[in-house]
Formats: sequence, structure tokens, C-alpha cells
Amino acid sequence: MKGLGGISGLLLGAYLFSITACSTEVINQDPMVNKKALVGVSEIKIADLNEALNLDQNNAGLYAKRAKLYLQDKKLEKALADIEQAIKFNSNQPEYYFWKAVILRDMGHITQALEVVEEAEKLGLKGANGYLLGAELLIKKKNYWSALEKVNLALNEEPDNEYGLFYKGIARAALGDTASALVLYRRAIRNAPDFVHPYLHVSSIYNAQKNYPEAEVHLKKGKALEPTNAFLWYQQGLRYKGLKRQDSAYFSFTQAHKLDADSYLANYQLALIDYKKGNFASVVTHLEKIATRLNNLDQAQEMLAESYEKTGRYQDALAAYNLVLQRKPNDVKSMWGVRRSAWGLRKMQRDSLRRTRNYNIMPDIIMPDVIVQDTVY
Repeated sequence: MKGLGGISGLLLGAYLFSITACSTEVINQDPMVNKKALVGVSEIKIADLNEALNLDQNNAGLYAKRAKLYLQDKKLEKALADIEQAIKFNSNQPEYYFWKAVILRDMGHITQALEVVEEAEKLGLKGANGYLLGAELLIKKKNYWSALEKVNLALNEEPDNEYGLFYKGIARAALGDTASALVLYRRAIRNAPDFVHPYLHVSSIYNAQKNYPEAEVHLKKGKALEPTNAFLWYQQGLRYKGLKRQDSAYFSFTQAHKLDADSYLANYQLALIDYKKGNFASVVTHLEKIATRLNNLDQAQEMLAESYEKTGRYQDALAAYNLVLQRKPNDVKSMWGVRRSAWGLRKMQRDSLRRTRNYNIMPDIIMPDVIVQDTVY
């Protein structure tokens, strides 16, 4: 695969494009910094750089080399500290700002990374790298039109750059132009047959179109290249789900979750399957892992509330139903859920007191304010 000069594998957040719903969902994967980007550095030991810096503490180049080595080892705080020292001693070197942006990106500081890569461009960063990094960051911020501007600048520099074609495909698909996205992904594959991500994004489009035979073709090609790719297993799960092969879908989503513990969409799909089977304890397990994402997932908070109730966690159920009612004040099902959970909690407390024969201590039940009035019975 042709590299990108300074960095061949930018962080590829994997995007699932739903054509019918015109929505973009995200599975985050590990940053993929190509070791080729650190040629000449990986052979150097940190101990050697430490010794050199003891002799020359103002050497910007040495700090930059050590920063890249720390980046390679995923010691991001140390990498950031070193690249900032490099900039301190040589603030006119655009490459240092580029690497600072890469480190900030890997730390999850997307807005800061975007500001720094723009500073690198102002200082005269050459080649497609800066534009591609900027495009990636803008895609992560869902600023697709600006991302297209950046990626077009990169493709002006390198018209056949597979990453440029890939990112342009992501932006076009996110804007609803999946036909153009397919063309761009196929061009990326033609230029770099061992580049796995275009295969997976082609399969995601075909899955959304319910064209499962074509999705399978590209998933098989992707699996041959990178069998441990979490997004691949997630897409395979969607294909099996569309074919109503629930056991195979569940296995695939489980593999996706094992390979990427932060894959909230895999957890969500597992919860959906378990909910339909009545495995409410498993639903709770999956949805609690992605608690901060629930409001963005259809019926997820409702499923969690009901699953708490079904497993006897009535206080948690009351809190979860209350969250639903904050978004949907007239949701009758959740109102009834509050009523049932309050009764279940009261009964559980009464039974406990009966066992201890202490009838005079009956704790108050915490009732959501929203249920006090306007409840439909």
C-alpha cells in the first residue's frame, strides 16, 4: 500500500451509512499509525535519546524523535510533552505541529488537533498529509463539506492517494451520495488492494440496501485482509440480521465487541437480540456498558428501564423510566412502568420487613416527579 509520507494510517473511525434513514453511525477503532511513518526512529531506544538530551537539552529534533517513539508505544502524554518541547525550541517547523495534531487526535482531542494541523498548514506543511489529517478530523466532527474541501486539496497533490479517495467516499456517503461513494471506494481498492477499509464501507452500503450477496463478497475480501477488524464483524452481524439468522448475527456482534470493547453499536445490537428473546439480564449488561449513548439509540433507554423492572431492580427501573419521561412526557408505557416498578419496590420492601418482623420502619419510595400528576391509569 502506498504510504502517506509522514503517516500512512490515519485514525479510521468506521462509519456505517444507513441509506434509508439518512443517518451516520460510528464505531470507533484503535488508531492505526503505520510504523513506516517512524522509519529511522523505531530502531532508536528511548535510553539513547535520553542520554542525547542530557547532553543537549535544547535540541528540538531529539524531542521530536522521542515524541514519535512514545507515540509508537502509545504513551501519549509523554509524546505530547516531548513534541511541545520540540515546538518550544523550534516553533517554525510545520512537521512538529503535524505530529502534535496526530498525538492530540489519538488522545481524543479532536478540536485541538484540528487547530494545530491548521497551524501546520499556515507554516507551510508540504504534501497531502496535513490535508488528509484535517479531512479526517472534520469528518469526525461531521463537518462533511469542509472535509471535502480538505480532501480535494490532498487529491490535487496525490490524485491516486487511497486515503484521500477513502475519506472523500466517507464524506460523500454521509451527505447521501452513496453512488459516488461506491465509485470512490472502488478506486481506493484498485489503487491499494490491501487497504481493508474500503471493502468494509462498500459492504456497509450494500447491507443498508439489503443487497446481502454483494455485501458478503466484500466482507470476505476484507476478512482475508484483516480477520480481527471489529467493524468487519459488525457489518457481518448486520448482514446475518438482515437474513434473519439471529444466532449467527449474535455471534458476529459478540466478536465485534470482543475486538473493540467501545463498539457501542455492537452492544446495542446484542441488547436488541437479547430483548426479543426475553434475556433481560443480558440486556442490562449490554446497555449499561453504553449508558452515555442511550439517548441516541432508538428505544434503548426504554429497553433498559423495562429490563431493570423484569429483573427486579425496581429503583433503577424508576430512574430509567423517569429519564424516558423527561424526553417523552406523554409516554404511556413508561408511566405504567413507573407504576409497576413503584409497586414492585414497595412489595419488596414490605416482604423484607415482614421477614424481620419490623413493621414500623417503612422507607419512602423515591417517585419521579413526572409521575405525580398527569398519569394515565
